[in-house]
Amino acid sequence: MLRNCQKLEGIIEVRASTHFTTCDVAVSYTKRRRGTFMDVLLEQVVFSVGADPYRWEDVMMFAQLRGDWAVLEKRLREGFACLACLNDFDEELESTEVETAANEFRYERDLVTAAEAEAWLRQWHLSAEAWMEYVQRSLLRQKWAAQLAEIVARYPVGKKFIKENLYAEAVCSGALARFARALAARVAAYHMAVKAGWIAAAPHVQAADKVALFENTYQRFCDRVVDSKGINNQIQLHHLEWIRFHCRSLSFPAEEVAREALLCARDEGMALEAVAANAKVEIKDMKLYIEEVALPSQNRFLAAPKGAIIGPVEWEGSFALFVIDEKTLPSADDVDIVQRARQSLIRRTTQREIAARVKWHAQL
Repeated sequence: MLRNCQKLEGIIEVRASTHFTTCDVAVSYTKRRRGTFMDVLLEQVVFSVGADPYRWEDVMMFAQLRGDWAVLEKRLREGFACLACLNDFDEELESTEVETAANEFRYERDLVTAAEAEAWLRQWHLSAEAWMEYVQRSLLRQKWAAQLAEIVARYPVGKKFIKENLYAEAVCSGALARFARALAARVAAYHMAVKAGWIAAAPHVQAADKVALFENTYQRFCDRVVDSKGINNQIQLHHLEWIRFHCRSLSFPAEEVAREALLCARDEGMALEAVAANAKVEIKDMKLYIEEVALPSQNRFLAAPKGAIIGPVEWEGSFALFVIDEKTLPSADDVDIVQRARQSLIRRTTQREIAARVKWHAQL
């Protein structure tokens, strides 16, 4: 845990800790005065393991030392550059797509009613305007994903502006919650390793060294929990979800356009390349797992023979047609499947350790 924060305008400078010693870390936030919600938030205990509490300041410091905070800043910079680009061309997002994205945000967090959404905003001290601006930034980043580097270069965003909006981005993107869970996983693994005698306790080390210790211990934990028996068990457990399809796909902006393309390819025998050329869309080679397909369409994929055309299927904001080139059952001889099984095994074991050792004090 990291304590005794000296709070400065615009930054937090972490000086010392009962468990971490002498490490200065600058984390950017909205400018504030002493006694504001940010001071209260930073001191709020997120979780504890044994007698050791971990606060939001610890979570944020952990994220910065691992480099995760820089990724968040990059995302925010891209989002604001996209907004600047939109304004420069005097355009606006369609109200329907903004409303759809806002609703998806709420439902993903189980904020079904307006009262629940308002309570969530109050919990995190966010305004409705800050939330909607995040929704718009996210939409634009998705729409202009291929041009982000060019847009950022053309519309630079100042550091001050990034600082003032980073907190909202961290909360709304779910990054702050992910950082907390990642730290909890590593602290739980560390305590388990100490108790099991894998490593000796290290109560007084510098913050950066402590984070490195957590990471190294977590990697040892992951290596120990993964074995051939566990891999095979995971493959058996996910034998349906991990069926993999190699296919070619065409994406269309509207369902009726996708249906017309389907008729041309399936009923009239037009070559896929000709269909793509007529519709001025790109043929994409891809692989996907059945668990990535929406439930209503899964049976269509599972029943499809090689060469079959499936669609239209709602896919990443468009309507797609898929040509099945190959269907592969999960196997321990498949490198991709083994990696998938390894990640699943680590995730399940980590969740078990978190449940056994971590007490949550904050609602994520």
